[in-house]
Amino acid sequence: MTVVLSNVKEEWLKTKGSKITIGVCDSGIDKDRTEFGCLVEYKYFGESNKYSSLHGNHVCGIIFGSSMRAGTIHGFCSLSKSYVSGFGLNCNNSLDNLFRSIEWLSELKCKIDVLNLSFACEINHIGIEYCLKKMYDRGTWIFASHSAEKFFPWSYDFVNSVGYDNKEGVDICAYKKGNSVGAGFKISEMSGSSISCAITTGVAGLYRSYNSLSTIEDFKREIDGDKIFVPSLISRKKVEFIIIGV
Repeated sequence: MTVVLSNVKEEWLKTKGSKITIGVCDSGIDKDRTEFGCLVEYKYFGESNKYSSLHGNHVCGIIFGSSMRAGTIHGFCSLSKSYVSGFGLNCNNSLDNLFRSIEWLSELKCKIDVLNLSFACEINHIGIEYCLKKMYDRGTWIFASHSAEKFFPWSYDFVNSVGYDNKEGVDICAYKKGNSVGAGFKISEMSGSSISCAITTGVAGLYRSYNSLSTIEDFKREIDGDKIFVPSLISRKKVEFIIIGV
C-alpha cells in the first residue's frame, strides 16, 4: 500500500503509530508531563539539571506527544510504545552518559522501529557506533541531526542525516516555513536540525505503522516533496514543513 503523506491527518487517524516502537536519545524529558503517558519508558543517565528536559520535551512532543484536550494532535505517533534515554545538556561533555544512553536502547529486548538522535557530537565514540550499528542490523531506521561542524552520529553510513537546508551530507531536508516551532521557547540547545529530525522521525514512524514491510528507501521515495502540517507541543501552533528526500 502506498502512502499519501501530504494527507497526514487522515493517516494519523488510522493508527496514531500504535503498531510501532520509537526510540529517542536526547537531553532528557519531564516524565510527569501529561503528554508523555504510560506508553513511554524513560531512563536518565545524565546529571540532575532543571534545564535538561527542555530540549527532549520538545523533540519527544513532536514525535509521540499526545494532548489531553479533545480534538488536538501533538505527535505523529501518539500511541506508539516509546523508549527515551537522557544524557544531559551537552553530549560533547558527557560522552560516557551518551554512550550508556544509547547502549540501554540497543540492549532492549524489543526492536526499536525508528530511532531519533537530535544532536551532533565532535568526537567519535566507537562504543556508540557499535550500538547504533547493532540496532541498524536489527532493522531500526536511524535519523540524526546534521551539523556542519560536528560529524557524529549523522556521518555513519547506516544513519540518515536530517537537516533544515540542503547542505552536503544531508540525506533528508525539512524546510521550515512560516512561524518558528516553539515560538517564545528560546534555549540555546534548540536548533533547526533538532526539530527537522524529530519531524522526520515522527513521519517515518507513522509511515512504518501502516507499511510494516517497507524499507527506508521506500520511505525516502515517498516523502519527496510532500507537505506536512505539524502541531508543536510547546507553542501549540501548527507549522508548515516541506520534507524532501535528497
